[in-house]
Amino acid sequence: MAFAADELRGVLTDLGINTVLIGAHAANGYRLEVRNMVEDVIVHKLIAGRPRDLDDIRSIRSTNISFDEAYVENKARDWSVAERWNEIHSSSG
Repeated sequence: MAFAADELRGVLTDLGINTVLIGAHAANGYRLEVRNMVEDVIVHKLIAGRPRDLDDIRSIRSTNISFDEAYVENKARDWSVAERWNEIHSSSG
């Protein structure tokens, strides 16, 4: 699945996610390939780590949207933010 930058912004806004770094390519009008959209948004927000980002992750989890938690866990370890993920994961059930 591929999205233009505006399409991706619309999908994320529909999910209640208003701030995401889309990247230079998307910002310059190139198409952005999204393979694991929800998972990658969660990982990016874990990396950013602002309270607002962590609240967004909790919000995503509260919607019961299906996503690959193992993927998030692996990427969180890769980016050294596994502790943040574990805190959110354990606090939101």
